[in-house]
Order: sequence, then structure tokens, then C-alpha cells
Amino acid sequence: MDGTIIRRICAAGLAAALVAAASASASAQTADGADALRPAAPVEQSPGSDGVSAAAEPQEEDEMEFSWTVSVPGGEISLRPGQSIPVGVAVGPVPATGVALGFETLVEAETKRIADRGWQLCAERASEDCDAPLSLAESSVQQLFLRPAGQSPLIGSYAGAVTIASAEDIAGSTATLTVHGTSDRHRAIGGVLIFASVLLAFIVANVFQHAISRAELLQPAERLRARIDRMRARLDQALARTGGDMPDTKALLTTLKAQLSARALRNRGLLPPRLPAPYSLEFDHAPLEEFLSAAGAWAGVASLLIAEGADEIADLKASGAPDGNVSDGLDALDAIARGALDASGELRPALDQDAAAQQVANIVADVGKISGIQPGAPAAPRRRTALEAIQSEVRMLSVATWSVYLLLTTALGIYVVIYTDPGFGTLGDLIRCVFWGFGLPIGATLLQQTPANVRAVLSIPVPKQA
Repeated sequence: MDGTIIRRICAAGLAAALVAAASASASAQTADGADALRPAAPVEQSPGSDGVSAAAEPQEEDEMEFSWTVSVPGGEISLRPGQSIPVGVAVGPVPATGVALGFETLVEAETKRIADRGWQLCAERASEDCDAPLSLAESSVQQLFLRPAGQSPLIGSYAGAVTIASAEDIAGSTATLTVHGTSDRHRAIGGVLIFASVLLAFIVANVFQHAISRAELLQPAERLRARIDRMRARLDQALARTGGDMPDTKALLTTLKAQLSARALRNRGLLPPRLPAPYSLEFDHAPLEEFLSAAGAWAGVASLLIAEGADEIADLKASGAPDGNVSDGLDALDAIARGALDASGELRPALDQDAAAQQVANIVADVGKISGIQPGAPAAPRRRTALEAIQSEVRMLSVATWSVYLLLTTALGIYVVIYTDPGFGTLGDLIRCVFWGFGLPIGATLLQQTPANVRAVLSIPVPKQA
């Protein structure tokens, strides 16, 4: 029984093998029939092979195309004298020959004028010969250098485009540039100009104002000096009519005028110096006011001695008063002025005006009584003249100060609003002209600005270094 089972297993395996072989044979016949239906490929004969056919050779590869990439730093670039702009060039499988600048067009940002100086493309940063075209090897990455032509530094802000071309790429590769150039010399000049403008602003805002304040302090003294001149002229007229003299009154007037001069007041420390101190200390005006008050009081007494004393006695002389009585009256009046100065020539405290007026009236009345003449009504005081030279100085300084501000503000407005705008003339431009003077920060406001504030207010870009 075991043999029967084994024979059945072997028969089943043989049948399976026969079926697999038949399937494979049918697939092969089908593929052969399909190939037979296709047209036969022509067979090329090798030249010089006597008609014997040879296997077809592969076609030659296509010619390689030129390619390259030119990279220029983007954004804004700041160039110092002797610096160059790095240019990266990546060359493909074909070398680049005749590499040079195709053209460059850079426009000055402020005046909108095309730059009249050229540029150079150099193989090395410090190369002096940059006129010859360059050759770059295939499959390489190299760095070239773009710099302004000529020996003078690039000054100003320029924006535009440059094209780098080669014999293989005539159109070239174009890149945009924004370049700012300056030099230490120009920066030094700018620093000097800024210092000069700050100094001018200081002079206008401080020295002129200080001079005006000082002149205003001098006004009362100058008024008194002018009044003293008029009183001295009137005294001389009265004494000429009487034929007498009042030396102490003359000395009082001379001393008052001398002590009221600007130099005398400055020597006494009653006036601030002509130039303001760099530190801010308030000047004490109280001593000057006290001195002017004392001088004014004695000037009032001298005016009484002249107008109500010497003039009245001169009238009595004209009415027939004896010379002796006239001389005694003038001496009595002069004695009042004699007590105005101490031994050192300084002013003593002045007499009370009412008391002085009463003394003068009594002296005149005594001269008239002794002479048997009744004094007439006091003459009307003469009209004061407007000499006011110090006020003229104040007006001159005020006009000079405002003139400087006006001229500088106008000149800056013309430059900023009109000159730097090539399209000036619109309604908005005219409105800016009208409101320019109202919005200009001047004086101390400018001195309080920081670099960050100035850049923000004036919209000044900060370019990066090359």
C-alpha cells in the first residue's frame, strides 16, 4: 500500500511540470510573432568596409552651453577712499573670456544728475591695472572687485545699475547698486561747518541776547547821563547870566556822569561782562539798582539846585539884585551839593527831595528879600530831548539777531525745499514753503538733538559698510 501512495504522488508532480512547460512555450511563441511584425532597423555600413555591415555607433554629444552667475552685494553700501565692492562670479562648464564692465549708470541722489566718473572691474583688490578684460576658468567661483575709476574718492550718494559682460554673454548680467561715498577730509570740513554753525547759534542765542540784556541794564544809567548833560548846559547858562560860579554843583554833575559810565559800573562789578560766562550763573542786579537809585536821587537834587535855584537867582539878578546877594545865594545853593560826596569821592545818601526843595526855595526867597525883590513864578521845565543812544544799540542788536535767524532759516529752506527737489512747483511744495519757518527747530532745540533723533526726524539712512 505504501508503494501505491508513492506512485500517485510522483504522477501528480510529473503532470504539474508538464503544464508549466507548455505555458512557457506558448509565451515565447507569442513574443516571437510580435517581433516579426515590426519593421527591421536599417543597418549602416562602416565606410571602407567593402560593403560589410557594422554595428551602428552612438551619436556625438551636444555642444556645452555657457552659463554664469554674477552676485553683487544688495542694499546700501558705504565706500571709503581705496575701498572696493566685492563681486562674486560663478562660471559654468565653459570658461568666461573678455570679462569687463558693459556699462554703468549711477545717478546722484541729491541732484539727480548722472555721475560723470567711471568704474573699474579688477581681479585683485589692490590692483592698479584694471583696464584689460579678464578671463575666468570654467567650473570656478571667483571674486572680482568693482571700484570707482580715478584717484579722487567717491563723494555723494549714488543709485543705479552696472552690467558685467563677457565675450560669451554680450548682454551681460545687470545688478542694482546704492553707493554712498565720503572721505575723512570732507567729514572734517563738515565737522568744522557744524561747529561753526553751532558757534554762530551760540553767538546769536547767547552773546547777542546777553548784549541786549546788558544794554537794557545800562539804559537807566545812560538816561541819567543824558539828563546830567542837559542840567550842566542849563547850569552854565544860568551862571553866565549871574556871573557867578557853583563849583561843587559842577563837580557833583561831573562825578555822577563819570560813575554812571559803562566802564565805571563794570569796574564796580555792577554790570555783567560783555561776553557771557560758559556756566549759567544769574547776575545779581540789586547792587546796580541801589547805585542807580542813589545817583538818581542826587541828580534830582542837582536839578532842583539848577532849575529852582540858579535859574531863579539869575532872574533876580536880571531884576536888579546886587551882585553880592547873588553870589551869596549861589554859594548857599552850592553848599547843598558840597555834601553829596565824601572824602573818597563816593556818593553819600541823598537828601530828601521835599527837604531839598524847601532849602532851595528858602535860599531864593532870602536873596529876593534882601534885595527887595519878590521872585517870580518858577520857569517851566524845559522839554527833555530823546538822546537815548543806548536804546538805539538795543534796537540794532535786536535787528541783527532776527536778521541772522531770518537769513539762515530762509537759506536753509531754499536749499532743502526748493534746490534739492527737481520736481518743485506743486501745490504741496508751495504749502511747505509757507509753513517752513513755523516748523524749523532752531536754537537750543537743535542742541538737544541726539544722533538717533536727528536720523529719525530727517530720515537719514545708515548705510552698511562694504
